Amino acid sequence: MRRALPVLCVAGLLAGCPKAPERLAQLHVTCDGKTLDGTTQPPDTGQACAAGTRATLSYDNDGKYGYVTVFAITRDNIVFFLPDTDTGDSVAIQAQGHGVSLPGSFVIPTKTRDVMALFTREPLHAKDVAQHTRDVKLAEYPGTEIRVRLSREVGPVD
Repeated sequence: MRRALPVLCVAGLLAGCPKAPERLAQLHVTCDGKTLDGTTQPPDTGQACAAGTRATLSYDNDGKYGYVTVFAITRDNIVFFLPDTDTGDSVAIQAQGHGVSLPGSFVIPTKTRDVMALFTREPLHAKDVAQHTRDVKLAEYPGTEIRVRLSREVGPVD
């Protein structure tokens, strides 16, 4: 009987393991004829979207989010796409939909590691998002965080 107890405890712990949160939104980055999203793995070398490439963005929204903030994380900086400045607020989006295009096109900055999207129910201020990104605290925002990885080679924001 002594051997059964540890097995039962381990089985009980495994049954209680939290599941990965369901993604209620998705960002799609289209560049150079390919579309990347939060499930796409970056290439071993280089960038999936080369610096200087024009990219368009679209999204899926199953979470009934009303706002999105989209930005690139480069080796040295945070570059906002939506809003288009670091002093703006999140942009309003359709509360539900798939493959919905976001306005404009965006130039991929040099040394881009990721393109991030924060889908939220309330607007966010870009300056706050930038600070949370630098402090590695984006998870504190209620909503869905999507990271589209463009490079394995580029390090974190300095």
